[in-house]
Amino acid sequence: MEDFTSIDNFISDQLSAWPLARMNYEALATARQRSIDMGTCRVILQCNYTRRLSTLASVSAKDIAKRPCFLCADNRPVEQMALPFVSSDGLQFSILVNPYPIFRRHLTIVRASLVPQQLLSKPCLSAMVELSWLLPDMAVFFNGAHCGASAPDHMHFQAADALQWPLFADFERANPRVLRHDDRVEVSCSVPGRLVYKIVGDDSDRIFDEMSDILKSHDRADDMVNVIIANQAVYVIPRKAFRPWQYSAQGDAQLLVSPASVEVGGILITPVEEHFNKITSDDVASIFSQVCFNSII
Repeated sequence: MEDFTSIDNFISDQLSAWPLARMNYEALATARQRSIDMGTCRVILQCNYTRRLSTLASVSAKDIAKRPCFLCADNRPVEQMALPFVSSDGLQFSILVNPYPIFRRHLTIVRASLVPQQLLSKPCLSAMVELSWLLPDMAVFFNGAHCGASAPDHMHFQAADALQWPLFADFERANPRVLRHDDRVEVSCSVPGRLVYKIVGDDSDRIFDEMSDILKSHDRADDMVNVIIANQAVYVIPRKAFRPWQYSAQGDAQLLVSPASVEVGGILITPVEEHFNKITSDDVASIFSQVCFNSII
């Protein structure tokens, strides 16, 4: 097991060696933000020009097949450094600094082998849980292949500062309901503007089984789920759709927001300043209602 107590040094070394990443992290420091209080939840809006490529990314099978995988070691920029992580189950990963950050510390964790973006494999979920223990002040998160992953052909997840996410406090404010509780796990849910499940326990096998049951209850697979692990809890957000109608609307109706874990976690990113300025609480409620479930089954 690796020692990640010096993750800040790794990030600092990477930014010193990679001008593109350094420029984008400097731009993040001046990115505009504003908050919307929706009563049942709070949402932070961030105007982030560097996320344009990710927001506009096409993840159709045809377009994916046309391009080389940018997460594979042979295709990554020569300046990009990698910190090895081997899970207790023997899965090999490379920890990378995300060159297009949303957070002051933003990492991408990539499987060494080229396998699809699938979390319903016990070793993969266990690796996420394990990494969250090694990075206790960060949120470790997964985007399903059809709801936020810009590289659905290569298994990866991400990690970022945990303090900034509104979801964790909003979940508790929204009167969570305990669904199951025993000496190994507790499963609860609440609806802070979108349906969220919370699994607490230290048994990876049981967490896997509970998450599988949650997705089955909504007739979803792991391509339509966002998972966020933070503060020793696993948050599971089943998804109804990839993008809202506003994403592809024309003219004044368009809002370039492509929801992934960060967005359903309460931080809405848009690379367009005009859209950042005009998004309202009604728009956010509409987006959540389209891409997430909004009632407890």
